[in-house]
Amino acid sequence: MGCGSDEPSVVTEAGWEFTGYTANPDHHFPDFADPTSRWDGHFAADCAGTTGAEAFACTEQHFWQALTFDHASRREVSALYDATIARLEASGEIDSLRLGMMYFRRGHLATALSTENRYIEGGGVPSFFADFDRALELVPSDSFVHPMIDSFDLSIDAVLPYVAPIELGSREEADAKLTLLREMSRGDAAGLFLFVTSAAGLPLESGWPEQAREALDEYEALCPNHECATTTSRAPFAVPGSDWVFADVYARLGDRERAIALYDRALAYPGTENWPAREGLVAERAALDERMADYAEAGETESPFMAMSSNGPFACVMCHQPASSRGLPAPFED
Repeated sequence: MGCGSDEPSVVTEAGWEFTGYTANPDHHFPDFADPTSRWDGHFAADCAGTTGAEAFACTEQHFWQALTFDHASRREVSALYDATIARLEASGEIDSLRLGMMYFRRGHLATALSTENRYIEGGGVPSFFADFDRALELVPSDSFVHPMIDSFDLSIDAVLPYVAPIELGSREEADAKLTLLREMSRGDAAGLFLFVTSAAGLPLESGWPEQAREALDEYEALCPNHECATTTSRAPFAVPGSDWVFADVYARLGDRERAIALYDRALAYPGTENWPAREGLVAERAALDERMADYAEAGETESPFMAMSSNGPFACVMCHQPASSRGLPAPFED
């Protein structure tokens, strides 16, 4: 699953205008150059009275603050999205792109809550299923972010028939979606991330873990020194974070040598001495033999999907948490 994203981080990067952001400083979109916070206090804490671009800017500040700095506020921010979306959808005081992005953010936050915080509101079905579908309905199909949302949606729908404890679609439908994800992953770092994190944890008998290996091997041949991956101010550790996830994929497939090489490459990446998630990677590398033994116990028919790094306590922060942020997400208890 994971929280990977290839959207641009600042208004000088290509495509920013298609994410709902503007270059108008009066709108107060998050300042991703600020090392201490994404919330600047300009808006009311509940975003009351905001509409249009300002309502979107207010929720964006809250989203990025909760995702990367204030992990303990994630449930409150999710509730804020509930109220703000309901208010704006009823009044019509927001355009479809920004409303769709709000649904996408709420779904993204639900992903972080379910993986890093091990929390699903009410213990039921996470909101990201409906949220990603609604976002796809609202966001214009020719916008920069529509393919990204589509990939997120596909990556979730594709694994459910294999890993859900109840029947949620057929494996034939899942295979068709995984095939589409595989094609979307060719030559695209973000697409590759979503495909391999979806496919690698499925049962070996499905053939998808081996296809995840093939996709990674192709990618490494094209980009042996990170030529295809970038970091942004929204994902400052995207490159070493991807190496971490890819190392775990090789571990799941029994390739200890390749896993060690990628773990070490992640730890050697410039700036990772200040990586908030670094200790988590060091611990995972140290426990590699035990981890590989657990994967081997799954055999041909079981799925270790939820045990993989991309669905673990560092799923989002391994890429998105700034160096200046401290503290990591912890499980919530009602």
